[in-house]
Amino acid sequence: MKHHLAIFGGSGGTGTHVCLQAMARGWSLTGLVRTAGSLPSGTQEVVGDLVDLEAVSRTLEAATIVIIVFGARPPFTDVFCAAATSNIVTAAKAQNVDRIIVQTGGLVGDYQNQGWVFKTAATVFARGAEASMADRAEQEQVVKTSGLRWTLVKPPRLTDGESTDVAVGTDVRVGLFSSVSRASLANVLLDLCDDASSVGSVLFVKKA
Repeated sequence: MKHHLAIFGGSGGTGTHVCLQAMARGWSLTGLVRTAGSLPSGTQEVVGDLVDLEAVSRTLEAATIVIIVFGARPPFTDVFCAAATSNIVTAAKAQNVDRIIVQTGGLVGDYQNQGWVFKTAATVFARGAEASMADRAEQEQVVKTSGLRWTLVKPPRLTDGESTDVAVGTDVRVGLFSSVSRASLANVLLDLCDDASSVGSVLFVKKA
């Protein structure tokens, strides 16, 4: 099935793969960017900010599915994910776009999938980035309580390698050495667009 995606975070490493792979599938996309020309050629752009409801709404015009792949970058002190996601949810509801797929992170939150060494690493990682980590956890709650047909996708360490086979599921365990390539993650995000069984699920993904 062909889709028109509204992508937020499309200029990042994972987002670029999402755009390119979606177009290779014959799908169309509109992405919100702060600087024109940030997305791959062939992608429609709306120039604006995540806190600008009007710009977010224009990005959602004609969309069938929302994909969110933004996040704080090193040194992981930015706090914007929960507020931006809430803004997107508001606009999506107003335009009757009810499917949303959101990538957060394997370190975010407290899940049984996270091994104890991985959880210890998360505690260490959070030092100095507590506000950003709390923002990510709040973002997940915004998604879970959105009333939309949501799926959360939680990768561990991201790499720049080529697409490989992956393990995806609610019971996939991630550890300190788990990783997944951004290209593989993008493929998972796009496959979920046609996977009704994933609605309402928190999915961990890693290289198989």
